[in-house]
Amino acid sequence: MDDSAVSPVIAVMLILAVVVTAVSLAHMVVIPSMKAQDEIEHLEAVEESFLRFASDLELAASLKQNLRLSERIPLGGGGIVFNPVRSAGTLRVDREPTWIMNVTVSNATASCTVSSMLVTCSYVPSGNFWHDQGYRWRYGYVNISKGGLETPLEFATMEEVVKQANASALGGTFFDLDYLSRPFPVYNGTGHLTGYTTNCTAIVIDVVNFTTGERNFASGNGFGTLVLECTVSRAGTVEDPDQIVFRVNRDLPVPLNTVLLEKCNATAFALGKACGNVGAPALTANPDSDEVSVAIDQAV
Repeated sequence: MDDSAVSPVIAVMLILAVVVTAVSLAHMVVIPSMKAQDEIEHLEAVEESFLRFASDLELAASLKQNLRLSERIPLGGGGIVFNPVRSAGTLRVDREPTWIMNVTVSNATASCTVSSMLVTCSYVPSGNFWHDQGYRWRYGYVNISKGGLETPLEFATMEEVVKQANASALGGTFFDLDYLSRPFPVYNGTGHLTGYTTNCTAIVIDVVNFTTGERNFASGNGFGTLVLECTVSRAGTVEDPDQIVFRVNRDLPVPLNTVLLEKCNATAFALGKACGNVGAPALTANPDSDEVSVAIDQAV
């Protein structure tokens, strides 16, 4: 009996067994680890993009001028050479249901009200090879989301978010007020000139309002882009106004109203101090909002 072919056959079978085992280990351990690592880097890129876009939103509110800002965000990750299948994600922009503030300028026959609203920007992953971890920007801070739960990204607790909101400059960027003034002569009862007073002749109020665009979501495993188109437009004009009312919403998830109300009060006080035909501000507390109003005397 010839046993010369037994050893080569056994050797080949052992080599095949080693190869099959190595391939199985690669598919079970190495490739999932590589895809998870790529997914971690993908989510880090999403996080950095959201933080940059958060700064863009605050910058746009502060500048109040025509400009365009954008941030490119990878929707999917986990694609590697040995397994190019990628996860997916959805990028979405929605309008917040609650108004931040509004300004009403009125006279006896006409009025114009302009409101300030915010949006929320969110990224929701699908089929992530690491964790289904999403991100959402709202009311000036970024949340990490997972399984319907959210927690602040840059703060340990919501108490710290509230503390930061009370000191944040964002609340003071939702409106600006400017005015034109000139001196007017003042006469006594006999018609003699007694001096001059400085009166406002025009008041311009800029109110920041965030809205969603025509396309407010993108889905897939490629790239999505958050685009911020800032335009300055005239909402309305009221001739010879006799009152300006600033209303600040007190019922907000994050108390941006604290800084905003302080600015409304300070702005109204400065306007009354600079213009003789503008009265001192009056503060009124309503159930869900605070009002700061000033009267304008057109007869002065």
